[in-house]
Amino acid sequence: MLLLFKTFAILQNIEDISQVELAFNSIENLLLFIFSAMAITALILIPVVLCFSMFDNYFSYHKYRSKIDKEICCHREQYNEKLIQRVCTQYLKSYSNFVKNALGLAAWNIFSLIYIAFAFTDVKTGALEYFHFPFHVVETFNTNDILSSFSQFSSNWYSMLPISILTFGFYYLGKIIGLYFGKIKIKKRSLIVSLN
Repeated sequence: MLLLFKTFAILQNIEDISQVELAFNSIENLLLFIFSAMAITALILIPVVLCFSMFDNYFSYHKYRSKIDKEICCHREQYNEKLIQRVCTQYLKSYSNFVKNALGLAAWNIFSLIYIAFAFTDVKTGALEYFHFPFHVVETFNTNDILSSFSQFSSNWYSMLPISILTFGFYYLGKIIGLYFGKIKIKKRSLIVSLN
């Protein structure tokens, strides 16, 4: 915030309009660079984060499932309702998160493969271009005109946006599906607890 105030204070002291335009162009290029770097980083990290989270929640889900199956269901009288509620809530949360990450990752893979199959003549070339795309964008960054760097890859950007949107759509759908089936699994174990 202090940087913005300093920038505007400096701009007010500049009397030559060309220097003001140069300063605004520099600020615009800096902001475009920051947002483009964030977009490229997001494109690269979407499948990595989904995969890591899926495995993490898978192990967590199995830990709570084992606790329910081997301890709570067999020796229910030894546990108070609060503990059972907490374990069931953690089970439901980890199961739901596992399903949402798995569905999001599956959607990303399927839609990426569809894009590669239809946008390129050869699947091998398409896969190489698909995964090298963010790095090609970074290589072509021109500090004077960042927008031209993006226009070179406009078809890729227009394809990546729907893939990302569909991935997050299926990610959230997976959460709903995971909650639904998680509650069914808990009820099958005769653990009737209030699950919100």
